[in-house]
Amino acid sequence: MNLQLLFIFFFFKYVTSYKILVYSNLYGHSHIKVLNSVADLLTDAGHDVTLFRPIIESTQLNKSSVKTKKVIYIQPDEKVVEKMGQIDKFSGNLWTLDSTQPSAMIAKSNALVGFFGTQCKSRFIYLKIKMKNK
Repeated sequence: MNLQLLFIFFFFKYVTSYKILVYSNLYGHSHIKVLNSVADLLTDAGHDVTLFRPIIESTQLNKSSVKTKKVIYIQPDEKVVEKMGQIDKFSGNLWTLDSTQPSAMIAKSNALVGFFGTQCKSRFIYLKIKMKNK
Protein backbone atom coordinates (compact mmCIF):
# COMPACT_ATOMS: atom_id res chain seq x y z
CA MET A 1 0.00 0.00 0.00
CA ASN A 2 2.76 2.46 0.94
CA LEU A 3 4.62 1.66 -2.27
CA GLN A 4 1.53 2.49 -4.33
CA LEU A 5 1.12 5.79 -2.51
CA LEU A 6 4.77 6.67 -3.09
CA PHE A 7 4.40 5.77 -6.77
CA ILE A 8 1.36 8.06 -7.12
CA PHE A 9 3.07 11.03 -5.46
CA PHE A 10 6.26 10.52 -7.47
CA PHE A 11 4.47 10.70 -10.83
CA PHE A 12 1.87 13.29 -9.81
CA LYS A 13 4.09 16.09 -11.10
CA TYR A 14 4.06 14.62 -14.62
CA VAL A 15 0.34 13.96 -14.67
CA THR A 16 -0.76 17.47 -13.75
CA SER A 17 1.00 19.39 -16.51
CA TYR A 18 -0.74 20.28 -19.76
CA LYS A 19 0.36 21.09 -23.29
CA ILE A 20 -0.78 24.65 -23.91
CA LEU A 21 -0.65 26.73 -27.09
CA VAL A 22 -0.50 30.50 -26.55
CA TYR A 23 -1.43 32.47 -29.67
CA SER A 24 0.25 35.86 -29.74
CA ASN A 25 0.38 38.07 -32.82
CA LEU A 26 3.55 40.11 -33.02
CA TYR A 27 1.61 43.37 -32.98
CA GLY A 28 1.63 46.10 -30.38
CA HIS A 29 4.20 46.05 -27.59
CA SER A 30 1.61 45.98 -24.79
CA HIS A 31 -0.23 42.97 -26.27
CA ILE A 32 3.03 41.09 -26.74
CA LYS A 33 4.16 41.88 -23.19
CA VAL A 34 0.91 40.60 -21.62
CA LEU A 35 0.89 37.36 -23.61
CA ASN A 36 4.60 36.81 -22.84
CA SER A 37 3.68 37.04 -19.16
CA VAL A 38 0.88 34.50 -19.62
CA ALA A 39 3.24 32.08 -21.40
CA ASP A 40 5.93 32.56 -18.74
CA LEU A 41 3.48 31.99 -15.86
CA LEU A 42 2.24 28.77 -17.45
CA THR A 43 5.82 27.63 -18.10
CA ASP A 44 6.83 28.41 -14.51
CA ALA A 45 3.83 26.36 -13.33
CA GLY A 46 5.29 23.33 -15.11
CA HIS A 47 3.18 23.23 -18.26
CA ASP A 48 4.52 22.43 -21.72
CA VAL A 49 3.87 25.78 -23.41
CA THR A 50 4.26 26.56 -27.10
CA LEU A 51 4.08 30.21 -28.12
CA PHE A 52 2.63 30.61 -31.63
CA ARG A 53 3.60 33.98 -33.08
CA PRO A 54 2.34 35.13 -36.47
CA ILE A 55 4.41 38.16 -37.47
CA ILE A 56 2.41 41.31 -38.14
CA GLU A 57 4.88 43.97 -37.00
CA SER A 58 8.37 42.78 -37.92
CA THR A 59 9.78 45.68 -35.88
CA GLN A 60 8.67 43.81 -32.73
CA LEU A 61 10.51 40.62 -33.70
CA ASN A 62 13.62 41.08 -31.53
CA LYS A 63 12.13 43.31 -28.84
CA SER A 64 10.55 40.72 -26.59
CA SER A 65 11.98 37.97 -24.45
CA VAL A 66 10.14 35.01 -23.07
CA LYS A 67 11.15 32.09 -20.81
CA THR A 68 9.15 29.63 -22.89
CA LYS A 69 11.54 27.70 -25.13
CA LYS A 70 9.07 26.55 -27.78
CA VAL A 71 8.33 29.59 -29.93
CA ILE A 72 6.98 29.27 -33.47
CA TYR A 73 7.30 32.33 -35.70
CA ILE A 74 5.25 32.32 -38.88
CA GLN A 75 4.96 34.85 -41.69
CA PRO A 76 1.68 36.77 -42.02
CA ASP A 77 -1.11 35.91 -44.40
CA GLU A 78 -0.95 37.64 -47.80
CA LYS A 79 -4.28 39.39 -47.14
CA VAL A 80 -2.89 40.72 -43.87
CA VAL A 81 0.19 42.08 -45.66
CA GLU A 82 -2.13 43.96 -48.04
CA LYS A 83 -4.14 45.35 -45.14
CA MET A 84 -1.02 46.43 -43.22
CA GLY A 85 -0.78 49.43 -45.52
CA GLN A 86 -4.24 50.46 -44.32
CA ILE A 87 -3.69 49.79 -40.61
CA ASP A 88 -3.32 53.47 -39.80
CA LYS A 89 -6.72 54.07 -41.35
CA PHE A 90 -8.17 51.41 -39.02
CA SER A 91 -6.51 52.43 -35.79
CA GLY A 92 -4.87 55.80 -36.37
CA ASN A 93 -6.90 57.88 -33.94
CA LEU A 94 -8.61 55.05 -32.03
CA TRP A 95 -7.42 56.27 -28.61
CA THR A 96 -8.06 59.96 -29.24
CA LEU A 97 -11.65 59.69 -30.48
CA ASP A 98 -14.34 61.73 -28.79
CA SER A 99 -15.55 59.60 -25.88
CA THR A 100 -19.08 60.95 -26.28
CA GLN A 101 -19.31 58.89 -29.48
CA PRO A 102 -18.42 55.33 -28.48
CA SER A 103 -19.92 53.99 -31.70
CA ALA A 104 -16.98 55.45 -33.65
CA MET A 105 -14.51 53.65 -31.40
CA ILE A 106 -16.47 50.40 -31.70
CA ALA A 107 -16.53 50.69 -35.49
CA LYS A 108 -12.76 51.16 -35.61
CA SER A 109 -12.06 48.35 -33.16
CA ASN A 110 -14.33 46.01 -35.15
CA ALA A 111 -12.10 46.61 -38.17
CA LEU A 112 -9.09 45.51 -36.12
CA VAL A 113 -10.95 42.44 -34.86
CA GLY A 114 -11.63 41.45 -38.47
CA PHE A 115 -8.00 42.04 -39.33
CA PHE A 116 -6.74 39.83 -36.50
CA GLY A 117 -9.40 37.20 -37.19
CA THR A 118 -8.23 36.88 -40.79
CA GLN A 119 -4.65 36.47 -39.59
CA CYS A 120 -5.53 33.87 -36.94
CA LYS A 121 -7.72 31.73 -39.16
CA SER A 122 -5.32 31.67 -42.11
CA ARG A 123 -2.26 30.88 -39.97
CA PHE A 124 -3.96 27.95 -38.25
CA ILE A 125 -5.11 26.59 -41.62
CA TYR A 126 -1.54 27.00 -42.91
CA LEU A 127 -0.13 25.23 -39.84
CA LYS A 128 -2.66 22.39 -40.15
CA ILE A 129 -1.70 21.83 -43.81
CA LYS A 130 2.00 21.98 -42.94
CA MET A 131 1.60 19.42 -40.13
CA LYS A 132 -0.45 17.13 -42.39
CA ASN A 133 2.28 17.13 -45.05
CA LYS A 134 5.03 16.09 -42.60
